[in-house]
Amino acid sequence: MAGKILSVGFLVEHLVRRSVALSEAGFVVATISNATKASRLLREDNYDALVLGPSIPEALRNGLALTGKRRNPHIAVVMLYAGSIENAEQADAVLNASTADQNLPEAIRHVMSLKRRKKEPQLSAG
Repeated sequence: MAGKILSVGFLVEHLVRRSVALSEAGFVVATISNATKASRLLREDNYDALVLGPSIPEALRNGLALTGKRRNPHIAVVMLYAGSIENAEQADAVLNASTADQNLPEAIRHVMSLKRRKKEPQLSAG
């Protein structure tokens, strides 16, 4: 299994398209269009990745990212943008929403791989 992802956005048609692309890439995907419920899910369960759509206001995106990171410091946070990428400091990766369906699975795998390496104990030479 490639990982468990929570995909959050307010535009259902975009959520469905993202979910299909990620599922076809081997991920287990939960989609939600309600920020309050998304926050609850992030507090109650462990996800390997969090995808935040461009329809979510910037402050809310960062709040959801922080909630996910509090529960699981190794969660891969990917923010999609349609115009501005301002206030994306909590993101591990930022992708253009118009090309995200093609690039999203690989971006998530890459960030998850980097986070796994940071999590593993480092052996010292000597």
